[in-house]
Amino acid sequence: LCCFVITEVKTQDLLIQGEVKDQSTGEKLEFVTVYVANTKYFAETNQAGAFELRLPFQNAIILNFSKLGYEKSKKSIRIRTKMASNGFSLKIIKL
Repeated sequence: LCCFVITEVKTQDLLIQGEVKDQSTGEKLEFVTVYVANTKYFAETNQAGAFELRLPFQNAIILNFSKLGYEKSKKSIRIRTKMASNGFSLKIIKL
């Protein structure tokens, strides 16, 4: 899985948008669950592999990613400015 995340602060809210792709093939992945650790906030990727999360502003979050057939993964994000971009990769399980 590969995900590029953009975070943006808007009036005390945090907007997280991203796209999840298979790291090996580049295929956009649907039905990937994306959730913020220790909160009730989550989203699922659509047919285009995109997701969007809105939550109260926090200085740091941990995003968790899971999909059947793939290794679960997480990414820590520290919010320092009004807009930040974080790119990272998630590993595929060899079945």
